[in-house]
Amino acid sequence: PPLRDRIPGMERSGAASEPVNRTRELALDWLLRGGKRFRPFVVLASYAALATGRETMEPDAELEGVLPAAVERTAIAIEALHKASLVHDDIEDGDRYRYGQPTLHVEHGTAVALNVGDYLVGLGYRLISAVRDDVGADCMGDIIAHLSGAHLKLTRGQGAELELQRSDAPSLTSSDVQSIYALKTAPAYEAALYAGLRLGLAHSGRHLGDGRSGDVPEPVRKFCRYLGAAYQLDNDLKDWHGDEDNKVLPGRDAVSGRPTMLQAFALEAADEQAADELHGLADADLEDAEKLERIREMYAELGVVERACRLLHKYREAAQKQADEVEWPELGELMKFIVETVL
Repeated sequence: PPLRDRIPGMERSGAASEPVNRTRELALDWLLRGGKRFRPFVVLASYAALATGRETMEPDAELEGVLPAAVERTAIAIEALHKASLVHDDIEDGDRYRYGQPTLHVEHGTAVALNVGDYLVGLGYRLISAVRDDVGADCMGDIIAHLSGAHLKLTRGQGAELELQRSDAPSLTSSDVQSIYALKTAPAYEAALYAGLRLGLAHSGRHLGDGRSGDVPEPVRKFCRYLGAAYQLDNDLKDWHGDEDNKVLPGRDAVSGRPTMLQAFALEAADEQAADELHGLADADLEDAEKLERIREMYAELGVVERACRLLHKYREAAQKQADEVEWPELGELMKFIVETVL
């Protein structure tokens, strides 16, 4: 059935053009736009790992009727919350394109975009609350607790990133960037993975090793921390290549002065004169291409990219190691697949 007919709160009433329906229509359009859909995949796959066994995790598995509506709704909720954060991030970062199309605030104005983002936040939590009758209040409460915790950490991480872009901010360190990684990305992966696991536990009657289904197993928590850090660092490196399909210019983060691990490594390795030059480049009276070329030269002199690649390799190895520590082999295999796919 159409997505709209399967989501509580998204059912159409009246014409789409009516002002009272406009926010809902824009929200659904944004929800259906591009993206990897990786977070909802993690929900579905982690549920399958615990509830349905190894056969449903094969590439050619028949999944018709295997995934309950409560699991599907939770996966969509995770995506709705993620897409809401992208709307707000694009406004805060001044990005003009997402998925190769104008961002929502460019297309419809900042006020409308903010409202659509807020609508998607509400939709995400409404979808989670709608699973209560199917999986029980305890299960629903555990998932909401982890999602709301991840939501708060995301805003703190984004806030730290915005603060560190201020002209009067203290010099950026690699510890600052790691803190942002730990808040912006790792909790989102953990919330998605936990949601699927918790639903799988409710379905199968299994318990975590300590019997407390509301807790995240320590290997899963560590896995998400390493995966999130690796994902963000990988993005920092990819920023130098740009993305023509999505209309993303190379070096956008570097030119705008957005905090990255590459920038932190450069500032830590630079002498006082070079550090001052790096600090001033974002506001320098130069064309972006000139700024980018100078930053490339300085990063090459300071060995920044090589250091970042070594750290990325360490994060990747640490995440894979956690996959061998989990209680269930199917979950361990999924975690290794996630590493291979995300990185």
